[in-house]
Amino acid sequence: MVFGISFDIQEVFEGYVTAEHRTFIQMLQVLEEFLPACDGKASLLGRKGYDETAMIRSALAKQFFKIPTVTSLRNRLLSDPSLRQVCGFTSVPSEATFSRKFGIHARQKLMEKALGPLVSSIWTAASWVMSAGTPQPSRRARRP
Repeated sequence: MVFGISFDIQEVFEGYVTAEHRTFIQMLQVLEEFLPACDGKASLLGRKGYDETAMIRSALAKQFFKIPTVTSLRNRLLSDPSLRQVCGFTSVPSEATFSRKFGIHARQKLMEKALGPLVSSIWTAASWVMSAGTPQPSRRARRP
């Protein structure tokens, strides 16, 4: 779960939280149960990497807020402290880091694997509702 919210959400954030931010948080609360657990498989060499959950949330934010490029995403995260906090960044990665991580996610088909079960469950529920609302032929009509 993203945030256990039982109080005014504005009290948690540095910047102003818009209705769009609130909707994004609600979407994350639904989607994150379908995302894979992100292990802290950090290398012992080199700098500490960015949190994988934050990178996945930023990819979802890019789609949700219709941000066209990685450069625009980075600029938005730099200028929007609430979005930066929702994604889970204390410092914003470089464009190269975003591009590299998003490329890895694309090659692993991370979103398709993670969100496929969600889409399937919604599709199954929708098709059941559609078939439940469809008039069924009467049995009496078939008897001679």
